[in-house]
Amino acid sequence: MAPTAQDLQTIRETWALVAPDLKKHGTVLFLRLFEQHPDVQRLFEKIKDVPHDQLATNENFVFHTTRVMETIDHAVKGIDNLPALTVLLKQLGSSHAQYNVKKEYFKIGLRISEF
Repeated sequence: MAPTAQDLQTIRETWALVAPDLKKHGTVLFLRLFEQHPDVQRLFEKIKDVPHDQLATNENFVFHTTRVMETIDHAVKGIDNLPALTVLLKQLGSSHAQYNVKKEYFKIGLRISEF
C-alpha cells in the first residue's frame, strides 16, 4: 500500500524537526536503544564493550549513529521516488543481514524513536 499525500507530508514535517541536528538525535536514539536493550549493543563490534556512559563521546558510536540518521535523511528526501527508496531499503536490509541483525531490532528502534 502506497503512502498517501498526507502520509508523505506528515513524514516530511516530522523529519523537519529532527533533520537540523542528526548527530544529536542519532545519539539519543542509540543511547536509548542500548539502555533499554543492552544485548543489541553487542552486535556492534567496535562499541560492544564501551560502557554506556562513554558511548556519546566514542568516535565509532558517533560515526555510526550519524550515518544511520543520514541514511534516514536521504530516504525521507527521496520519499517521492518509491522505486529508488525500495532499492535503498533493500540494500540496507541486505547489509544488516550479514551482521545477524534481526527484524525485531528494527521494530525496537522504531518504538524507541517515538519521542
